[in-house]
Amino acid sequence: MGTLRTADFDGHGMSTFVYRVNVPPKLLLPTVKVALAWDSEVHEDNLPIVGQILTSALTVNFDLLVTDANGNLVGSSSSWDNSYEIAEFAAAPGHSYDIRIRRWPGTNDTWYGIAWTVPGIQLWPPLELNGLSA
Repeated sequence: MGTLRTADFDGHGMSTFVYRVNVPPKLLLPTVKVALAWDSEVHEDNLPIVGQILTSALTVNFDLLVTDANGNLVGSSSSWDNSYEIAEFAAAPGHSYDIRIRRWPGTNDTWYGIAWTVPGIQLWPPLELNGLSA
């Protein structure tokens, strides 16, 4: 997706940008699943006798927060010991949800990726395959 930098977060650690997920209005039993992942920092040390050793350390921690149109928290993920967060919740057809990222310790820039999906059962229009209605 890009790089998360200090300038992307306010004084409370909340992202200054929002991703919006729109749930189709004619979707039965929709759920929203959001995943956020970011890089760790890899260090290389060359030690006598042992040789090259690579280590990986998380220099920042992010949380994933999803709110409804009224600002109510509907999904979140806030682990502290890995480089990803996953939130999943039952959604309402025709509603929109905002995805925000919260940064805790750390100020390093880091690469990140974010993705979401909205599975459910499509009610209408009927499925069309090669121009033929199913």
